[in-house]
Amino acid sequence: HPDYSRAYLCLALSYARLGQMDDARRTTTELLHRDPQFTIAEWARNRPYAEAEVMDSLVADMRAIGLN
Repeated sequence: HPDYSRAYLCLALSYARLGQMDDARRTTTELLHRDPQFTIAEWARNRPYAEAEVMDSLVADMRAIGLN
């Protein structure tokens, strides 16, 4: 679904993990266009992971691609 903003988050994180930072940042721009209120804190509030390292890694990637 082209308007589902969280799909853009997954795509941006995938690009970041592949080292394609320009694509990751462009996709982040699309995410924020579709969901201007997006914050890492709000996303993380409902995303419990058994291992804190997983959450820390995702949050670090989000910050690297320009999310707050």
